[in-house]
Amino acid sequence: MTSLQKKTTELQRKLNFHNIQYYSGEIIKNFAHRLETAAEYMLAQVQTNEAKTIIHSIILSKFITSLPQNFQRKLSSKNPSTLKEAIDIAVKMQQNSETHTTCSMLLQPVKTGNTEKDSITQKLDELTNQIANLKTEQKTETEVSQHISYRTPQQNTLPRHTVSCSFCGKPNHLMKDC
Repeated sequence: MTSLQKKTTELQRKLNFHNIQYYSGEIIKNFAHRLETAAEYMLAQVQTNEAKTIIHSIILSKFITSLPQNFQRKLSSKNPSTLKEAIDIAVKMQQNSETHTTCSMLLQPVKTGNTEKDSITQKLDELTNQIANLKTEQKTETEVSQHISYRTPQQNTLPRHTVSCSFCGKPNHLMKDC
């Protein structure tokens, strides 16, 4: 293997490690296994213990920062010193999270078809009442506007069956005769 191929392979290993990410809903053990596998390829090139310690801290940091933020905060507060310790804590947190989600789902009331029908019926009744109120308001406004005219109060006292001019307001003739 040439030196260029060795450098390319080393670069690919580092790139693979840095591109690993936690997928939403993924089991933490699976993510940790993928991360450890990629890290082993990187560790194969490392010779000194000091370099291995640095790489292990990088792997631990990568593991923690790849998790969702709520896990990151809790895990950082526990301050794990090894990757195995961090994985164990994260797995417990994930199990507790799943248990909590399951329990909260069990405690929520189950909607049956009847309650959905009842809520739909209630909403339909509310809408019907709103429409009836709007019609009543519109009818009232129409009645009020019919009583308002441009005639004097004395002219408004005439019986309704009397014809009056819409231009001058005089009774018994129309605008065309004005």
